[in-house]
Amino acid sequence: MAWVVQERADGKGLGLDVYFIDEKGNRVFDVPKDVSSMVMVFNDGLYMVKKDGRFGYVNKEGELAIDYQDYDYVEGFQYGLNVVTKNDKEGAIDRMGNIVIPIKYDNIEYVDKH
Repeated sequence: MAWVVQERADGKGLGLDVYFIDEKGNRVFDVPKDVSSMVMVFNDGLYMVKKDGRFGYVNKEGELAIDYQDYDYVEGFQYGLNVVTKNDKEGAIDRMGNIVIPIKYDNIEYVDKH
């Protein structure tokens, strides 16, 4: 499952109904309405959500897998890590939300081994 559907509430603007469907079109779970979701596909089994200006991640069951944090910007997970930005410095978190590369670097980029 890797589909995100965001409906328009009234036809005038983006609504609050954001949900995931499976390959057969069955609605699997809804993203909570108090989340302003950043629509992107699952990366490493997690989907980024934003609430009250804070970033968190839900898993494919719709459960909050990584609690909301005060990052300025986050990228999608790749190879089990996610680059996060805070106060113009970058670091990385793992799939549990642990900081594994301190948030103190000017730039961090993924390098593909191929």
